[in-house]
Amino acid sequence: MPKTFLKQISDDVFALKIAAYQGKNAETTDLNYYRNLARKMLTGTCGVYSICDGQRDRVCTGQKFGAPIGMGGVGQSRTFETNYNSLYKYRLKMRVVKAHHEPEMSLNIFGKDLVAPIMGASLSGVRLSLNDTIPEKSFYLGLLNGAKTFGSVGLVGNTPTTPEYLGVNTMGEDGGWDIPIFKPQSQQN
Repeated sequence: MPKTFLKQISDDVFALKIAAYQGKNAETTDLNYYRNLARKMLTGTCGVYSICDGQRDRVCTGQKFGAPIGMGGVGQSRTFETNYNSLYKYRLKMRVVKAHHEPEMSLNIFGKDLVAPIMGASLSGVRLSLNDTIPEKSFYLGLLNGAKTFGSVGLVGNTPTTPEYLGVNTMGEDGGWDIPIFKPQSQQN
């Protein structure tokens, strides 16, 4: 999908995308179903390629310097592509040193039991970064509930376009199982 498809979406298109998002068939849970749904919702923002490698012909590349951060690389996307290619060179070589056992990866941090030392990245800014593909609150709930279902902690941030305290309020609805990340604000907040 060429970058020329990038465009501001209308309310009608948004209504179609949210209908596709909310009309999920509970029986259809294979990866292709979710990829197709993501392609519909992220049209013009992300091509949902099988490999996210930063190639310069991808929909997400070519962000303007000084513009809000989106899904892909800035400018010609050379850093994104170079990082991907550098990491791709490394491979793990398995070698059995002793008998197999299941590693104990769980831990307790701040009184919370986590399944593994893995936490979701702090994300926000659906309007700026994802062309308003889904409501910000739905995005937050997806991140937070996904982390909680896994047995970890989710993080969400805030943006200039996010309603005041949306992240904190959404975390409260989730039972406070999360960590808020805030950009510098006035002392009143």
